[in-house]
Amino acid sequence: MNKFCTLAFSVAFLGSGCSSSVDTEGQVFLDKSGSVKKIAQAQIYVITEEKVIKNLRNSTEKLKTEHDKLVAQHSRNTEYLSKVAVHAAQAHGLAMAAGASMSFPSVYPGANSALASSTERMLETATTTMREAKEAFSLSESKLSGLETGSNNEFYMPFVIDGSSVAATSDGDGKFKVKLDSGKRIAIVAKKDDLAWLIWVTPKKGDQIFLTEKNLNGTQCELCVFNPTQFTSTLSFLKEAFAAAKEK
Repeated sequence: MNKFCTLAFSVAFLGSGCSSSVDTEGQVFLDKSGSVKKIAQAQIYVITEEKVIKNLRNSTEKLKTEHDKLVAQHSRNTEYLSKVAVHAAQAHGLAMAAGASMSFPSVYPGANSALASSTERMLETATTTMREAKEAFSLSESKLSGLETGSNNEFYMPFVIDGSSVAATSDGDGKFKVKLDSGKRIAIVAKKDDLAWLIWVTPKKGDQIFLTEKNLNGTQCELCVFNPTQFTSTLSFLKEAFAAAKEK
């Protein structure tokens, strides 16, 4: 009788272990203005909630250093943008003056043509420099604010996936398949170039995972690892660390 009970328990245990694992299909794509872009070769990671929290706690050790670095960088970009704006205004002023002078005949053959060409090059240079300065300003600004919101992929992603291996890679149609333990919250993390997704999933049979522009990291979607609700509960320690990093 005891042997039978032991055998029955073993079979039940093994069966339970098998039933708790589900094959889950997913797809990575962006749908903007009705144009669908399927993301191939996106790396998919499956990370337990415990590991995500542990890895992010480790990130707080370097948060102060990263914050100070980005503050200094953004300060330089702000100063540079201000100087470029002044030079751009001067360039446009000179262009207007040149345009006025070219409305009169020149005693020197080809002088107006040369002035027009020179003015055009000056305005092109001013426009390009201004655009680059604005881009640098916006980038450093978004990286700095991203430390607080979790949207700074360059800083947080290496911590989130630390010690994890790629569970799947999306195919030409952006599709992938992963095996997940059902009923327990885990993080599905995907990255391709500068795109990143970090979402919480509690797998159950029949579920599908769609990674789109609506749940990119930084959108603060309901299932996103970084969202307002998580920052007041699971990830409250990051808010505290960022507040401490801002203190002088």
